[in-house]
Amino acid sequence: MSGKRIAIIGAGQSGLGAFNACREQDFDEVVVYERDDCLCGLWANRDNTWMNTSEEGEGCSRLMTTTTLNSSKEMTAYSDFPPPEHYPNYMHHSLMREYLLLYAERIGIKDHVKLRHELIGCQQNADYDRTGRWRLTVRDIDNDRLFDEVFDGVIVCTGRYHRPVIPDIKDRHLFKGCVVHTNALSDATGFKGQRVVVVGVGNSGIDMAVELSNVCEKVYLSSRTGCWVLSRALRSGLPTDTLVLRRNWRWLYDGWTYPLGSLVATSWINVTRFDHKLYGLKPGHRAFSQGVVFSDDLPIKIIRGLITMKANIEQFTETGVIFAGDTVETLCDAVIYGTGYQLSYPFLPDELRPELNPDLRLYKHIFFPHLKHPQTLAITSNITPTGAGNPMMELQGRYFALLMADRCRLPSEKRMFRDIRRQKAWAIRQYPSYDKYATHVQYLKYMDELAVQMGVKPRLWKYLFTDPILWWHLYFEACVPYQYRLNGKIFALLGPNGAGKTTLMRAILGQLKLKSGTISVFGKKLGSVGSGIPGPGVGYMPQDVRNLRDLLHLPESSRIISELSGGERRRVSIAITMIHKPRLVILDEPTVGVDSLLRHRIWQYLDNMCDKYGQTVIITTHYIEEARSAHNVAFMRCGAVLRQSNPQQLMAEYQCPTLEDVFLQLCHLSESGVTLDQDLRYKDNTDIDLNSINTLTTIEANIDYKNNEFIDWQRMKALLIKQWIIIKRRPILIAIYYGIIISTLVSLNMVISQNINNIAVGISNNDITLGDNQTSLAHLFVDSIDPKSLSLSQYESIDSAVQSVRNGDNYLTLEFRDNFTDCFESRVIDTFDATDECVEQNKLGQMLDKTNIYDQMSIMRVTEVLNGDLNNVLATFTIFGPQMLVMMQFCYAMLLSSGLMINDVSSPIMSRVLAAGVTEYEYCGAHTLINAIAGLVHVSVAMIVVFAVFGVQTVGSYCEIFLFLFLQNLVGILTGFLVAVILADAASLMVAIWYILNHMVYTSGLVWPIEAIPQTYRFIAYTSPVTLPVQSMINIMLRGWSYTQPNH
Repeated sequence: MSGKRIAIIGAGQSGLGAFNACREQDFDEVVVYERDDCLCGLWANRDNTWMNTSEEGEGCSRLMTTTTLNSSKEMTAYSDFPPPEHYPNYMHHSLMREYLLLYAERIGIKDHVKLRHELIGCQQNADYDRTGRWRLTVRDIDNDRLFDEVFDGVIVCTGRYHRPVIPDIKDRHLFKGCVVHTNALSDATGFKGQRVVVVGVGNSGIDMAVELSNVCEKVYLSSRTGCWVLSRALRSGLPTDTLVLRRNWRWLYDGWTYPLGSLVATSWINVTRFDHKLYGLKPGHRAFSQGVVFSDDLPIKIIRGLITMKANIEQFTETGVIFAGDTVETLCDAVIYGTGYQLSYPFLPDELRPELNPDLRLYKHIFFPHLKHPQTLAITSNITPTGAGNPMMELQGRYFALLMADRCRLPSEKRMFRDIRRQKAWAIRQYPSYDKYATHVQYLKYMDELAVQMGVKPRLWKYLFTDPILWWHLYFEACVPYQYRLNGKIFALLGPNGAGKTTLMRAILGQLKLKSGTISVFGKKLGSVGSGIPGPGVGYMPQDVRNLRDLLHLPESSRIISELSGGERRRVSIAITMIHKPRLVILDEPTVGVDSLLRHRIWQYLDNMCDKYGQTVIITTHYIEEARSAHNVAFMRCGAVLRQSNPQQLMAEYQCPTLEDVFLQLCHLSESGVTLDQDLRYKDNTDIDLNSINTLTTIEANIDYKNNEFIDWQRMKALLIKQWIIIKRRPILIAIYYGIIISTLVSLNMVISQNINNIAVGISNNDITLGDNQTSLAHLFVDSIDPKSLSLSQYESIDSAVQSVRNGDNYLTLEFRDNFTDCFESRVIDTFDATDECVEQNKLGQMLDKTNIYDQMSIMRVTEVLNGDLNNVLATFTIFGPQMLVMMQFCYAMLLSSGLMINDVSSPIMSRVLAAGVTEYEYCGAHTLINAIAGLVHVSVAMIVVFAVFGVQTVGSYCEIFLFLFLQNLVGILTGFLVAVILADAASLMVAIWYILNHMVYTSGLVWPIEAIPQTYRFIAYTSPVTLPVQSMINIMLRGWSYTQPNH
């Protein structure tokens, strides 16, 4: 608390804004004095009679029943409280009153306002020269008593619609009709059927004339100078002020381009609206040389003859008036002045009253520069705005509050007077008469000038390079009041472990699906188009920072995150969270495990980021006392918010010295059944309200982030870089991934693709030796066998040879029976006459070892020796080569893809990735692409080893083989990605991959032909992702088939 007492005079719209500004600075006491018995000032308008006949003079202004704002709701709004969405763009005065009451309830002014208290005097206190304090004399109207109060600062928010200006026109006393000012009227019913003259073409005068034209016999609208009339909406249908009051259009009404801009604006108004000269409205000044007038109905009323334009009144008669330029009297029953108001501050010292000192000028129309302590007395509403007045008055109040809180300083007296002279020179160039228009200000120019002094003007050049989307909206969109609220707040979410803090943070990030209710941030639903959350609009620091090294990927030349201390990791993590300056920052227990000094530094850093970059911070912590530095806190327990408010206000309300004591009281109250919900919605809450239906927003609620595109290439690029660095930081993984394919192929070539040697074969040769030195056919056959291929053993009988197979000594036994040679010759010579006995004796008997499937396959190949060289038949890569190439590409790609994916899913890095707005398409695309690049190299290595190093020959095209293997690699990548996403657990992933590999080995034709699989199970075999590719690879390599032969 600052220890200062602040007085606010008036509880109208400017008083409400000033109170909120003072509340934000946490002054010791803020007191609001209001003469009326309700809030909202002019907008209260509770008198329903058609005309006020009281003689009080000042303070009796009223609104017409049909009065509608001339500024759109977004331009009229308070900078931290947008009007409800269902309000129309141009609010009726009853809705404006409702909006002000909502705002009053939200800022909690009711406990600080003293109704029916009128300020009588405001004088410098005895110690003013030293302290700058003021002594106020206040009248308690209900009790009719006077009392004095001393305050450190006073801000006057009484408005300007109190003292009507009544022109002194010749012979007014002669007129027997009604003469009244618009401030006394609420409708036109009392003038039905009459002839009425309305004097003045300001907004109130024109609105009165239009209203009277509906019931009067004739309405004359008297104007001395004419005016430029705009409609509330242009042809596009958007409010006029939201299209005109933009920084890119400022050249129209300010600066050295003003003459050209006014010429363009004048032509544009005449072309798009109507020719003002034809309607008698064309003024003698340029567009924007005085306040513009808004009326949608005036041209129609004039063209229909319901309103007649006239010059100013020269004199009155008993029954009418004589207009300038007329020689005859114009009969009328009433004259209504719409001639504006005069500033009046009767409670100020005479030397400070503008109405008594015409030459008195205020710095920025707020402060008296000649006072010793000018910042301690401020006047709002001392302006005639071109544009919405409420944001200007609110900014005036904020400027005063910052000065009183010593958060900024006024210039020296010399510089303030220099600025006044500069403003006077500008006004002389801009307006036809300086004396009349001395208090006129241009919306954008005045707002920016105040914002510069306060340090809240949007930094356009900074945003141009750091946030081009925001810059575009600031420069080319309407200059809404929210632009001056880009400075953020810190919101602390307090509660013990398990209270639901992290769960709420994940819900805000869109990582948890809600069973009921909705969440909107900055006025937009999570994930909606342009919300930016999840996405570039939010920065998230998870509670677990163990794998921060994987997230940062710092260069090797700098310190590695894993080597940093806990406190250093926290600071680095926060820096990463805020490096892209998101509008919303979510920190989940950032101060856990750090010392108190570092904890204090972290909070200082967060507060500095809020002030410097306008960020909003939501922070969770179970260190309750550290949340004193937050602007707003919410206590959570068992998944529910117990209370939400400003920390100092909570401690004062519950009379506790610490926030921890407040939390204990709230817990006791909750356990005892006391309802706390009434405290949550608006009372004493600051800018962030977790429970408000009318969720607060800033200017950036109108910013559309491009985070909802199907694919954002910048995020894709970031993901690719992240994945590449993860792979690069694991050289052993790279060595294994590429080394295993080489070692596997080498093993395959050395073990499987070699010649069959030393197969044990038993021989039982009973064929007798022929005469005349001839050798039997059986002996010739046995002698022709290469002893390196087959190891032959001779047995005297077939029984002993068969027994050797049974004993495992031989894989095969061959029997040459008696007369084998003679019977063979007989069959050759007498092919058709050979006896059955001869045929039987000529058969080559064999006995196979049926206990080993591989031995059987090898032994069956032995019989082919009769047709050629055994080595040429068996020594080839094609036995298992094509199948193994397909299987290896699929399996290794699946292992790498699932491994990288499970690493991301099981680490906190995934929380940041999702919070950054990365979509499933982007993540899947980046994951697939980086693995596909690795797969291209993998396939290339495999083909170089097989075809270049081993010299394996293929009938098919090398390009088709490469493409086919790469496609199989992609299938493995996507399969691994899918399995990892479904399981999200390393142990479960290993079991699943082992099952998939076993299933594929047994059912894909790698071990046993598909045709040998039972028909009922063959369908399952074909679901394997390598079954058909294995067959296709064999057809490409051995048969030379191409993709142009899909039916083979």
